[in-house]
Amino acid sequence: MERTGSSVRVFKDGREKEVVEIMNILFDQEYAMERRMVSEKIAAAVEMAQTFGASKEATIREVAKKYNLDESDAKWYVDASWKEPVFA
Repeated sequence: MERTGSSVRVFKDGREKEVVEIMNILFDQEYAMERRMVSEKIAAAVEMAQTFGASKEATIREVAKKYNLDESDAKWYVDASWKEPVFA
């Protein structure tokens, strides 16, 4: 109850715009962290798929299914993480 009361006082003090800006910043930071975690998980999944010899197309399908992405988004993530073999 105390936290709610202090929030109401902030709005009454005419600082609504400042509070909204802070909330937007916090939301953006949280969203960025979530995207980064998903990106790191997908990169690890792509690396594992390559280790086991999966094709890029099969990896895209599996990433799309596992992370509930459409195929174009999954392709973007897989393309960003896919390491082409280097031949000496």
